[in-house]
Amino acid sequence: MLEPWVHVMSPSHDSVIDGKKLIVLTGPSGVELEHLADYMASSSKSKVRVLKYENYLEEVSGGIGGIIGVLVNALQPRQDQFSKFFEAAEHLVEDAKNINADVIALVAHSYYYRSHHLIPNPGLERILRLWRPRAILVAVDDYYHGLDRIARRVEEKKTPPLSDILDPNDYLTWRALTTFHAQVLGRLFKSQVIVLALKHRRLNVQRLSRLLFDGAPMKTFYLSHHITIPRREASEQGIPLREHWLVQEIENLKTKLLRSCKNLILYEPTAIDELIPGNDTPLSKVVDQDNRWPHYDTPGYASFNYPLDIEEDILGKLTSLKLNKEYAEYLASRIKAQIPPRDLKMIEQSQGVIAYKPVYADKVSEGMSAEIPFAVANDKTVIIYDEEKRGAEELGLFRHSLSIVYEDVEHLKTALGC
Repeated sequence: MLEPWVHVMSPSHDSVIDGKKLIVLTGPSGVELEHLADYMASSSKSKVRVLKYENYLEEVSGGIGGIIGVLVNALQPRQDQFSKFFEAAEHLVEDAKNINADVIALVAHSYYYRSHHLIPNPGLERILRLWRPRAILVAVDDYYHGLDRIARRVEEKKTPPLSDILDPNDYLTWRALTTFHAQVLGRLFKSQVIVLALKHRRLNVQRLSRLLFDGAPMKTFYLSHHITIPRREASEQGIPLREHWLVQEIENLKTKLLRSCKNLILYEPTAIDELIPGNDTPLSKVVDQDNRWPHYDTPGYASFNYPLDIEEDILGKLTSLKLNKEYAEYLASRIKAQIPPRDLKMIEQSQGVIAYKPVYADKVSEGMSAEIPFAVANDKTVIIYDEEKRGAEELGLFRHSLSIVYEDVEHLKTALGC
């Protein structure tokens, strides 16, 4: 049985102003950061106050039009163009000192998109130099839902019309820069960085808020499993992905573990599921519940439209582009390139990995072949779970991760200390 150790953040620096913790929530537009922060704050036992940096930037720059002017001017190589960013940062920190709260949840974009440029937010770094955060949380979602939310805001005139193209390729670059920038800031300010997919189960998000805001002891594991093979089999059988037996088995296992293990956070790679092949293109033109990995509960902090026609609901509202075969191939290659670093980051932020059925249909998952050695190399606990007894020769490279293969969910829960 593994030691039932827990993960409590112990930052190596003073991260408080007048006893207040600072947690930063960042991400590209379209992830509804403020709603996520409010939801996580409501899940905490501490007094949490959500502050949005862009509200302060709007105040000092004279409204949303002023922000756009500041962003455009920030493209010019003049140091004084940053003054509004810095002024907004200092006002926010000053206000935070006088707020009756245990935790400040700071909502701030680390990059802005304007005039075909991705512009770093100098105000965020100024805040972190004045007040180092306990953790930086990067919210991410499937590119099509992020873009759908932006398109709806533009259509409803809730955000200024975009005069320049914002296509899925631009959005993927924006998302990648946000994630890597957070990791740089985390290293610079000795803060933990956590990547959170919006489609993670609400229970995981609630427990993550208890870990970050309250310092509650939690166990954090990444569930590694096959994705490509069951997706292909479901397509060949003409059934919704959620009806494939292996998908049902994996989702039922998640449910059992989360219900039994009250202090478990289970990071799910399928919470970002956007590499969905179409019938005649590398990416499907329509996303619905039948062709994406199921998420069974709808979070209260984000909206997920289904079905979603990528050409009509996204490209048609934001660009003049069409999802032809060539563009879909390029987009699919960009999406695929982002999967390994994001999943490995989720392993890095976990204490261990549960490897579910490493060998399926006599094949080893390409993703698991990278994830398990990465976990072992980074001294993570690796648990192999397989209901079929397999010899060491069948497990191949996985035999080096752990000497025990758990064949029963009750034994697995015992190993996790539940």
